[in-house]
Amino acid sequence: MTSDFGDEVVPLQEIIKILKPGENDAVLSIGDLNGYYSLVFRKYAKEVHVLLPEDLWFQYVKRLAAKFGAKNVIPHNENPCVEISVKGVNKFFIKTREMSLECLSKISNLLMKDESIRSGIVLGVHSPPFYRPSDLPAESVENSFKNSGFVSILKINFRYHYVLYVSK
Repeated sequence: MTSDFGDEVVPLQEIIKILKPGENDAVLSIGDLNGYYSLVFRKYAKEVHVLLPEDLWFQYVKRLAAKFGAKNVIPHNENPCVEISVKGVNKFFIKTREMSLECLSKISNLLMKDESIRSGIVLGVHSPPFYRPSDLPAESVENSFKNSGFVSILKINFRYHYVLYVSK
């Protein structure tokens, strides 16, 4: 069984090597509706704050974190396309599935304004069978972050997915 995004085929160790979450890091997770990546990051980071705009996913991740004893996974019922109230995070992870370019632009601007955030990664899909016409191309994502003031450090294409690493 695979998700419609293909989360199971993303090389997680590569994602960890790129983001480098450490024991002193607080990671902001956006677009990780089922908490898949957030539960992985919690093994490395001090805290993982997951922004979930829909109550259904908020409750799901809350229950999942409790089930696995992941006290450092902190779900927030908040729409990152409108505001990001979580403070004190220094890294971010964004999964772009179901995200509009307008929303991503708003998020990248909000992240740039937060002085504690230093860097982050964006994960998207670039090819079938997981790609959908609504998925954001890597170039659009990279331009959105550049327009906000971030510097693109690294772009890697995996088999179906791409990862963009950006920094201030």
